Amino acid sequence: MPLPKKSIAIAAGIFVLDRLTKNLAAARLSGGQGIDIFPYLKLSYVENTGAAFGTMKNHNLLCAAVAVCVLAFIAASRKEISAHGPAARLGALFIAGGAFGNLYDRLALGYVVDFIDLGVWPVFNVADSFLTAGAALLAWAFFTKGVKK
Repeated sequence: MPLPKKSIAIAAGIFVLDRLTKNLAAARLSGGQGIDIFPYLKLSYVENTGAAFGTMKNHNLLCAAVAVCVLAFIAASRKEISAHGPAARLGALFIAGGAFGNLYDRLALGYVVDFIDLGVWPVFNVADSFLTAGAALLAWAFFTKGVKK
């Protein structure tokens, strides 16, 4: 069953937004100086060779392999995910778009560009935000709605 064009557009839009913001961060922030936006929000350039929240540093290839497995699982499970309704489908698309964004960095650069710095949380990026939101949507759909017919 082929993916609907709308689904491809959502995942591709996330990927493009992620690439644009990472390119801007690399161009404007890579000199080491962050930009204070609010007292609790700063833009800071970080090259992350590990996983989420600064874990597994220097395991870029393992993280890339995990991303490929997640994408393959989502592709293979499209029917089952769709059975849980629109929130589950959207969550899977958010995860796919975010995973592609970070996977691109890992393969093309050897690290993931992170730049959103809340000060009390490890620095992250747009792809990470969509991965997190997608996981939350998927979990919510699976645990609160049950299977839709």
